[in-house]
Amino acid sequence: MLCFALGYFQRGKAKAPHQVNPPKIITTKELKLQIKLALSHTDIIKRTHGNPSFKDFIFDNSNKIRTTRFMQIHTTRHLKIIQDILK
Repeated sequence: MLCFALGYFQRGKAKAPHQVNPPKIITTKELKLQIKLALSHTDIIKRTHGNPSFKDFIFDNSNKIRTTRFMQIHTTRHLKIIQDILK
């Protein structure tokens, strides 16, 4: 996919799936739990042996390398959005 080659996602072109949308009211406690869960999932990916593949709802077949790259690109995108909000 082009976003992997370019290293970024264009803004405003995709909607997040409902499973990952934030709750209507965000509390510090819920945010800390979400961060803890995300770090836990990251650790699971790091510990996975070999290069297993799985079915992704957007990118079709994905693997450990591609998933890690997606996480890097996606995190960078969110950091840029935060920087824009803070300006």
